[in-house]
Amino acid sequence: MQIDKQKVHFLEMAMTIPMYSRDRYFYDSITELFFHTKLLTAQQVALYNFYGFPLTEREYTDVAVRMDYIDDERCEIIEIPRIGTLEKIAIQHDFLLSIKDITDIEELVTAIADQKDDFKMVLDRALTENEDTAYIAPYWDEFKLKVVLNYINSFSNTSGLRAIFD
Repeated sequence: MQIDKQKVHFLEMAMTIPMYSRDRYFYDSITELFFHTKLLTAQQVALYNFYGFPLTEREYTDVAVRMDYIDDERCEIIEIPRIGTLEKIAIQHDFLLSIKDITDIEELVTAIADQKDDFKMVLDRALTENEDTAYIAPYWDEFKLKVVLNYINSFSNTSGLRAIFD
């Protein structure tokens, strides 16, 4: 299976966005379009593709009409679920448990315990700030990729997301 890392990065961003954010991330299984919404005003929503560019007029019209039926279980547009702070903490703890011979683990465990409902996970920053743990950062990135793929596999059985990696 060929993995489009840009799509996985988009999914990681969509899944880890804070719960308080009004931005929402979606996948349209008909057009195989990833997109996100940004609330401009109480009445106006902008739609952007996964590169961050506004949708074309054609895409916008098509998606906007079908978004009216997003709550219908037959809708081909699905919202990508977010993971909460406790789940972010658990994922990072799982990663630390998977690494052998790690030094300064206490500092990382403390950092993880302070995880906020934020756009990133604590380890994204904490591993690169310390010379002693910077070598672990690529393993963390690989671990996050696997986590995203596991979420997609479990979620895709009912949503049509599987098409992103076909």
